[in-house]
Amino acid sequence: MVIPGVSAGSETALVNMVFQERVMDYTVSTLRNDVVDYRRILRLTTVSGQRLFLAFPDVPPADWLQFPDGTDTNVFLPAADFDATYRVLRDESPVFVTALNVIGLRAFSLDSGEEAPGQAATDPEALVQLMAQARATAAAGDNGAGAANGNG
Repeated sequence: MVIPGVSAGSETALVNMVFQERVMDYTVSTLRNDVVDYRRILRLTTVSGQRLFLAFPDVPPADWLQFPDGTDTNVFLPAADFDATYRVLRDESPVFVTALNVIGLRAFSLDSGEEAPGQAATDPEALVQLMAQARATAAAGDNGAGAANGNG
């Protein structure tokens, strides 16, 4: 994409980007082979048809953000980032992606859209019961202490 007036002293500057595109679907792959140094891959497709390939090597290459053509983006993130990245895709909705290289400044983000707090999975039933029992025990203790002090 060419945007006029981005860099000083130049009428045009080359800018590559996918900016706040809504992710419509994704696939997850786990692999092991003698060709590539990563074992997990996420492939995203955005509402406008942009395709992002996210690979998670132990040590990402210096050229970690690539735009090979007008619709594809390759992102190489540290292997340690896979779980958090996958969790956003799996648990949040909507999800938006940004990948950009503006005059050599690179950035990638995967973000949830606006949603009300508490939209994730609820607490396990055993935890709910434990907390209810703790509250009941605390309330019973408060009532007994109040009666012993002449307040109950």
